[in-house]
Amino acid sequence: MNLKLNRKYLKDRYTIGNLYLSENGKDVWLCNTIEDVVRDKNKDGDLNDLGEGKVMNQTAIPYGTYNVLLTISPRFKNTSWAKPYNGLVPLIENVKHFTGVRIHVGTDENSTSGCVIVGRNTIKGKLTQSRECYDLLMMNYLMPAHKRNEKITLTIV
Repeated sequence: MNLKLNRKYLKDRYTIGNLYLSENGKDVWLCNTIEDVVRDKNKDGDLNDLGEGKVMNQTAIPYGTYNVLLTISPRFKNTSWAKPYNGLVPLIENVKHFTGVRIHVGTDENSTSGCVIVGRNTIKGKLTQSRECYDLLMMNYLMPAHKRNEKITLTIV
């Protein structure tokens, strides 16, 4: 399964994007996303370039393709939105300069700390319906792929 995050609005405090399921050469829109500020200006997947760099809890993950695993999140396993999935929360693997990057529920850039938040961008700079979008993503796509032992990737463009 291939997910694609297309960053659309790169603002000075947050980044709004669109999350798609990519299959058979087509992208099917799933929901919007909010992330921290994009600092990977040259889109090379590295934050060590001149003028870039990571600001703790205020930096979106670099561009690139990452594996996604469903693992138990020590931080989120007891939340109302993770419990239906036995504490499994999507973990984005091998992100340079980051640890514990996940896809989860939230409302704005203060919810991210480098993670990808899903929802509907119905208010400027914020997401609504985050829980509903997370459930849709988990129930219809990620959990079935996980049960099939299917590889899940996320490409950020």
